[in-house]
Amino acid sequence: MFEAAKRLAFLVREKCRAYTLGQIFSRLLPERFDLLLYEGDAETLAAVPRVEGAPEVEVRRFDAAHLSGFPEIDERAVGHREVYAVIIDGRVAHRVVLTWDITLPARFGLDAKAPVMDLGFTWPEFRGRRLQPLVRRYVTQDVIARGLYHKVYGGIDSGNVASQHGNARAGMRHVARLKALRVGGLFFHKQVLPWE
Repeated sequence: MFEAAKRLAFLVREKCRAYTLGQIFSRLLPERFDLLLYEGDAETLAAVPRVEGAPEVEVRRFDAAHLSGFPEIDERAVGHREVYAVIIDGRVAHRVVLTWDITLPARFGLDAKAPVMDLGFTWPEFRGRRLQPLVRRYVTQDVIARGLYHKVYGGIDSGNVASQHGNARAGMRHVARLKALRVGGLFFHKQVLPWE
């Protein structure tokens, strides 16, 4: 319980600078957490050698030392995070953040060393082009090729059906359904459930 209180104090102290008091208190309201956790590794890459229907585009990687010049990418490229993006006609079409500082899988008793793909977003005018599965596969390949780790996690909100289809097209494996009651950054009544 001490760790939970310490984390809450840290979150409040850090977040107070960027948020109003109302926004902070709204984060403290209990909410249901329901996430579908996927993983990609060499086996999943071999099972789906390419994303059918995806365009030929370049996926680029950015970090704090190598910024893109696009605020929607660079504001996420902090610390050890890396941002993978597809830029089409001078505009960001899709981005996903690869991070080691999200401890969500470890909080549910899963592999704490695996990096997590998070904050994926396809801009509306580029949706339907299968950029999400293309980028997720690319990130998985890149992490393995650079010897960073042998797998990558990716989470999708249980209500986000489009992204679930994207992960399926990318060949990512179902790991578990993570459910809990979330208050701020803390999780209570955690459950790791089999995929339904």
